[in-house]
Amino acid sequence: MDSAHKTLSSKAFGEHADPRLIIAYGAYLAARHHLDSALDHAGACALLSGPPGSGKTTTIREHAAWIGRDVPVAVIDGAGLSPRQLVDGMLAQFGVKHRDLSDEKLLGLLGRFLAEMTGKGRVPVLCVDNFERTTASTRTLLNWLAALEEHSRYSLRFVIAGTTDFSAILREHSLRSFAQRRPTTWSMNPLDSQEACLYLRTKWLAANDDDNVDTVFPADVCLRLHAESKGWPGLLDELAINEAENFERQAPTTPRVVLTRDGKTLRIFSMPPGNYVVGRSKLSDIQVDDRFVSNNHALLQVYRNAVLLVDLNSTNGTTVNSIQVRTKILRNDDVISLGHHRLKIENTPAYTPEVEQQIDIAETQTLKQLDDIRRARARHTIAALKHK
Repeated sequence: MDSAHKTLSSKAFGEHADPRLIIAYGAYLAARHHLDSALDHAGACALLSGPPGSGKTTTIREHAAWIGRDVPVAVIDGAGLSPRQLVDGMLAQFGVKHRDLSDEKLLGLLGRFLAEMTGKGRVPVLCVDNFERTTASTRTLLNWLAALEEHSRYSLRFVIAGTTDFSAILREHSLRSFAQRRPTTWSMNPLDSQEACLYLRTKWLAANDDDNVDTVFPADVCLRLHAESKGWPGLLDELAINEAENFERQAPTTPRVVLTRDGKTLRIFSMPPGNYVVGRSKLSDIQVDDRFVSNNHALLQVYRNAVLLVDLNSTNGTTVNSIQVRTKILRNDDVISLGHHRLKIENTPAYTPEVEQQIDIAETQTLKQLDDIRRARARHTIAALKHK
């Protein structure tokens, strides 16, 4: 698949998608409501669980962006994170400037900031994603942070997200401060089939402004992708990207002609299915201003599955790849030589030997088509002159 379309699909789905493209399906809204309710008091500790690709990260980041308008919020990926990286990340996202301090002074700075915010009634929120992949030393630090208080009020609220059952982790001695907060737990749920169809089609349209949505994601494809992903948005995104890529690979491309002289590109002509006269005449579809080119030199017949070149009894003949031809089915990157000019054929459809038998290249039919084209152009020219 070409890189341009890969950009189109990844703009809508996957890790490179526009983060503003949030589709508010039922499970997502329920999780957001849970976080709202859980964080509605100073000692909040909300746990969010679900398998990979269930939408946990999207949910907590979107929720953090929302509440971040009123209170300091930090969203940290806990996978393999060291205690120092955790504190640095929190201070940076809280907007606290700090230089290269020792660990002890850094913790003191963080503690003072949390106490100041709590005293103002703006208790900060720390969101830790991939909690099950944190190191033992980082969990110990998180447990210490969970115990911090200011005037008998907890100084930090928590949102913890992970793929495992938190009950076993919280029973560990090193996390007793979390357990004492009586955390609330919410499990992510998948999209249903109707939500999946709306999710796929809306994200595609919003990201690409593409009217091909009915072709790329018709109802039957949406239902199939929902069944294969079991409704989990992460896997649904991956399958959607593959579907869009497959569609692009199978979609026909429009042939085109690149007209050059002495290696310099003069014009590029797009050629959807139809007939195209090549010649020196101004009435030609592809005009080649060259004294060695006849007024009506050649005809390009573009079919859905082939491009045919027919020489129209030109004075100096037509050559393809330095071989003079009368008629020829063109292949991709073939070069037609006309006097001092070259016409390179691009995006020609691949064809089988059967295609040659299906295309009627009889001269009588070709000349009849050419006469029809000439008469139509003559009528158009006379009509234009009458209106001048």
